[in-house]
Amino acid sequence: MIRQATLDDMEQVVQVLSYLVPMGKNIRENLQPETFAKIMDLDSCDTLVWESDGQIVAVGSLWVLQKIIRGYGKMGQIEDVVVLPEYRGSGFGKMIIDALIEKARERGAYK
Repeated sequence: MIRQATLDDMEQVVQVLSYLVPMGKNIRENLQPETFAKIMDLDSCDTLVWESDGQIVAVGSLWVLQKIIRGYGKMGQIEDVVVLPEYRGSGFGKMIIDALIEKARERGAYK
């Protein structure tokens, strides 16, 4: 099931996102609870998770930016899409991306 990430998801989100950083790097050093809370409160960011049996197995974020060259129109930028290794190939990543694209459209993004 795809849903919006919450503050209670932080530990699991960090665990999934850790697959995006090189071995030996600790994402937790840069993502403290206060930082995570600020990101969750931003109107310009949506972070979605795919939850399966109470475990977050995929994460993706949408940042909505205002662009000067398009009359200050909105542009959606999808980032940090990752699926736990044991769930890769299941389509969860594509479903997260599709849901983020739909969120961008709902917010009026031109791309």
